[in-house]
Amino acid sequence: DLGCSEAVNLDGGGSTTFVLRNLGAMDAKMINRSADGAARAVANGALLINTAPATSATKLILSPYGQKVLIGGNYTFQVTGAMDANLRSYPIPSNISWSVDEAAGSVSSAGVFHPTRAGGVLIHAAAGSATGTATAEVVDSITAIKSADKLTVKANAKQTISVTLLRGNDTVVHSNDLLK
Repeated sequence: DLGCSEAVNLDGGGSTTFVLRNLGAMDAKMINRSADGAARAVANGALLINTAPATSATKLILSPYGQKVLIGGNYTFQVTGAMDANLRSYPIPSNISWSVDEAAGSVSSAGVFHPTRAGGVLIHAAAGSATGTATAEVVDSITAIKSADKLTVKANAKQTISVTLLRGNDTVVHSNDLLK
């Protein structure tokens, strides 16, 4: 069901711990939930280590990636990691410059994207010789608005509600100031 063609289950009990360091991340994180809610001491394990030599950072990892966004809002992109050609992690550089095709909108020095036309867009980040891109699809219409099933508002009262915008089955990120 998860798309695996081969899998290994060494234990599967409460002591099973899966720790992963994502591409470009400096720290590893436990990505499963143990039965106790915390990692147990274990006597054995399987460890995969990258032994390739370190080179200079060449790739920046950007987030979010592949997001649908509503035209007219502001959306913040971030560099969440950096790595070299051998997939070794590096600290995130502080001197990041951002760019986007001017026809698609603008992006600030802080990574805030303001789209001005619908369509696919690439957001670029660079720091020295390291570069990265994120994709986004800017949409100018939605197909549905979802909110709580029931809502009670007193006469002449104002109430803030949370909504989810959809285009087909996909969630569209929006700036709240675009909705009234």
